[in-house]
Amino acid sequence: MLLRDKLAEFCHTFLKVDNIPDSWCKNGLQVSGKTNIQKIALGTTASKNFLQMAKDWQADAAIVHHGLFWGRGVQSIGTELSARLKILFEGDLSLFNYHIPLDAHPEIGNNAQIAKRLGLKNIKMVDICAVGDLPKPLPFTAFQEKCADLFGQEANFAEDFLQKEVSCVGICSGGGSDFAEHCRKAGADTFLTGEISEHHYHDFSEIPLNFLACGHHATERFGIQALGEVLKTEFPDTHISFFTEPCPV
Repeated sequence: MLLRDKLAEFCHTFLKVDNIPDSWCKNGLQVSGKTNIQKIALGTTASKNFLQMAKDWQADAAIVHHGLFWGRGVQSIGTELSARLKILFEGDLSLFNYHIPLDAHPEIGNNAQIAKRLGLKNIKMVDICAVGDLPKPLPFTAFQEKCADLFGQEANFAEDFLQKEVSCVGICSGGGSDFAEHCRKAGADTFLTGEISEHHYHDFSEIPLNFLACGHHATERFGIQALGEVLKTEFPDTHISFFTEPCPV
């Protein structure tokens, strides 16, 4: 039987939580449920829909990339948060979240996983980003198709401002657009992220830098899935399942 605190300790150490600053949230156990854990549900976001699926599966714990509490923590419990907490309490579910540590990990992090799944070579971590080379340069449209195959959807926005073949790709999943310059300085001619704000369009056009925004949710599924494979090896008697839900953003 896997103890909740042992799971917390393993994830904390493996994901190097103490070594990775995360101004967005506190990482680790957010809601305490059962002490003994046999079934772990994995998901990208602790949405009501995901939590209900985990409860219906009779999970003892849920691990997500996007948890419930952000910034300074709980200021009030409104209708949305109340509904999510109700599911957790009814199922006696423990909820863990790992945000930046699950982006930055050099092996199973979102950015490293995307780089590997795109077949990039000479992958290196630059801050929390992954930067790597395509085996051979591709036209921008061909690289768009490669990304669409990986993420299961067309890019929300894409532009070849550099107007050169894609050779070196920098990756920062989710809302990581502010890290584009880190990747460019590391040699990237193309930047892949999840979503952009208005000013990023102008920034990338003026650098210039090819870029694709492939969806916040779509680019942040791989890290939690890879963590699940690690947990299956570490705790082979535990049942672990990834639950997905549609999200075009």
